[in-house]
Amino acid sequence: MEHNPEYITKIEVKGLLNNLNIIWKLNRHINVLSGINGSGKSTVIRNIASLLLNKKNIGERKNVIDSMVIEFNNGSKITAGQTVTDAAFNIDVISTFDVTLKELETLQKLSDGTVRTDMDWNLYQLQRKYLSFQLKQGNLLVDMLRNNAPQEQINQVMSVKPKFYDMIDRLFSPTGKRINRNSDELTFILHEREITPYQLSAGEKQLLLILTTVLCQDCKPTIMLMDEPEISLHFEWQKILLESILEINPNAQIIVATHSPAMVMNGWLEHVHEINDLVEI
Repeated sequence: MEHNPEYITKIEVKGLLNNLNIIWKLNRHINVLSGINGSGKSTVIRNIASLLLNKKNIGERKNVIDSMVIEFNNGSKITAGQTVTDAAFNIDVISTFDVTLKELETLQKLSDGTVRTDMDWNLYQLQRKYLSFQLKQGNLLVDMLRNNAPQEQINQVMSVKPKFYDMIDRLFSPTGKRINRNSDELTFILHEREITPYQLSAGEKQLLLILTTVLCQDCKPTIMLMDEPEISLHFEWQKILLESILEINPNAQIIVATHSPAMVMNGWLEHVHEINDLVEI
């Protein structure tokens, strides 16, 4: 049995939408939850996030959910109402709903007027994680060189950021944008002028937010929760989103609710679970 949990193997929900009990057995990497509007798939994703993040809103809304149990690959479990302390697993919950922030005036002052929407705020916070990731990468390379690590290992670490930059450049190339490789922060070059992430389109912001979050996971086993990440994404970006995530972090476990057939077109169809098929009689 592994000491630390790295991914989820099963989720049991009781009282979903007042009367449904479901059991969802999860794959190590890709897990797609589908269903018609109002079927409860977003409710399941939100409550998984609440439980893993130790928030107290499980079943808070009447007639939404009664209880949930999450089981991990090492056999450990977390149940609603349990306090999660010193959790050994890594988790990222990505919100891609680009709505105007309620505390707009305060956050605009904090961010010199650049932050206007929820996604802008997420990108603003992500800049700090991105800087921290780069610092860790630099320190790791110094240690490896000091300790005469094999050149193959050094090259592997050195290739992480260029691989990410190449992916972003390839995806943004139709609009002439490329990532600024000379900046410590996330910025872009358009017609030889520097632009900020907040000047990107909603779809570009969304893709950048998802893929940079994955980069900052530093290839560690991480549980990623996303609710309808296809919103604002071009059809071609929807098709390659899941494989792009795994290309950056092959140790990620993706748990996603979606309406989009394009999300699973590139070989992920067998990883799709219709929420009604998970209902226990």
